[in-house]
Amino acid sequence: AGEFTMGSNDYDGEKPPHRVTLSAFYLDKTEVTFDRYDAFCAATGRAKPDDNRWGRGTRPVIRVSWDDATAYAQHYGKRLPTEAEWEYACRAGGSVGFIGGGFRCAASPSPGARPSARLRAG
Repeated sequence: AGEFTMGSNDYDGEKPPHRVTLSAFYLDKTEVTFDRYDAFCAATGRAKPDDNRWGRGTRPVIRVSWDDATAYAQHYGKRLPTEAEWEYACRAGGSVGFIGGGFRCAASPSPGARPSARLRAG
């Protein structure tokens, strides 16, 4: 739970910055690995995503659609974070868009967009 300034004047799709108050929410600490996602696919009969020759195992799963990410989360009794929850977590309590190691959180999709999603697992 907390309050933060969401958005930025740096990009048109993030304007204007505005205050947002969030209730408590859970966000898993680690990304979903290919091992975990492949187990979900086996349990639900879904096709496994292509690893783009990157390798599977304990690497974070890639090439997963928004719909597949949502199905994965629901299968385990979870949900994907809202845009505000994601930005709050990315900011790690700060006011900048960068956290540890200089990584910038990926921009959240615009309403109705169906981008690939990177999943998080606990």
